[in-house]
Amino acid sequence: MDFEALGLTWQSMVFHAVTLVILIVVLWWALYKPIKKIMEDRQAKLKEVGDLIPRLKEEAEQTKLEYEKLLEDTKAEAARVALESETTAKAKAASLIEDARLKSEVLMVNAHKECMVEKTRVMNDFKEKAVDLVIDISSKVIEREVSARDNKKYIDECLTKWEKE
Repeated sequence: MDFEALGLTWQSMVFHAVTLVILIVVLWWALYKPIKKIMEDRQAKLKEVGDLIPRLKEEAEQTKLEYEKLLEDTKAEAARVALESETTAKAKAASLIEDARLKSEVLMVNAHKECMVEKTRVMNDFKEKAVDLVIDISSKVIEREVSARDNKKYIDECLTKWEKE
């Protein structure tokens, strides 16, 4: 093959071959190595993220379990507070009922005492009036002799007088 017909000499071919080798070395050094380093870094990051995913899943699962436990604890606490409130309310209600019962007993005792005092007063008043009646009747009997008809008349007058008072 005649390279000279193409305008190529052996010196130009060597020159072009050396230039090509230099270009390949410069491209290798300037582009391939940084690009390879970028790709290796990206591969390392992807591997890191890939390794991180199971750990994050485990943490998420752990967080979910903690949340569920906290939710159960909260529900249990709410139930405990409701039960405690109900117990307290029942105790207060029982206390109020007992207080009312005691007050009603005191009122009943006081009313009974008042009734007894009133009964005693009425009985004493009755006795006083009866004594006055007997005294009036006796004084009239002593003044003159009284027949059964007069006696009945005096008793009726005294009873009428007593009823008016």
